[in-house]
Amino acid sequence: MPPVDIASFRSNGFVMTRGALCDFDFAPLEARFLGLAKERTGESYPAMNDPALVSRINGDHDLEMYLYEETRNHPELVELSRSKKLTSVAAALFGDEEVVLLEKVPFRIDCPMVIRELAVWHQDHFYVKGDVNTITAWIPLQETTFKEGCLMVMPGSHVDGPIPHDVHVLKKKYYPSDIFARDVRYMEMKRGDVLFFHSCLLHSSGNNISNTIRFSIQARFLPASCESDAGMGKRIKIS
Repeated sequence: MPPVDIASFRSNGFVMTRGALCDFDFAPLEARFLGLAKERTGESYPAMNDPALVSRINGDHDLEMYLYEETRNHPELVELSRSKKLTSVAAALFGDEEVVLLEKVPFRIDCPMVIRELAVWHQDHFYVKGDVNTITAWIPLQETTFKEGCLMVMPGSHVDGPIPHDVHVLKKKYYPSDIFARDVRYMEMKRGDVLFFHSCLLHSSGNNISNTIRFSIQARFLPASCESDAGMGKRIKIS
């Protein structure tokens, strides 16, 4: 893996690591998900984005929620997040301080043309709380272009620190209203790419207008010396 561009991270609030993960890293999580799908539906599927499974999930919200709830409660998410391929980048961004992983590792299932869970413009700090130096590693499980709803970021917006999220939308989402004169960059990614970004970086996800599901994982790291919110679970030491 090439050296981490720490200067770019400090300036822009994010850094991309291309090809950081491989199929081997994703295999345990994918096996868990497909096993749950078989238990629930009685059918076997070869991949998480098999068209038949996508159609089944997209048309059955109860199945979608079952797979979401059951997958996020199993250790595969934490084990993937503890990979040296991720923790070494986090350590470099923190100046080789001792790093901890937050136990709560969100797993998202964004179905085609569904916006109820759309991540509107926000800072992770608004929801994650704790120390502002927390870093998110955003990990798509498939190629994620504009069509699949790739992340969008506002470079350099992290330097302003936490800002008020004053507009309430989609029942439980909030976004800051006075931000839209900033530059925006679309972060198209391939499977295996990982986007690391500062908790105060303004970002959003696009609407998934493809014919497949956008699966993604959000692992969060911070220096062991920094505080985290209890709602993010235990602090797992990274050796």
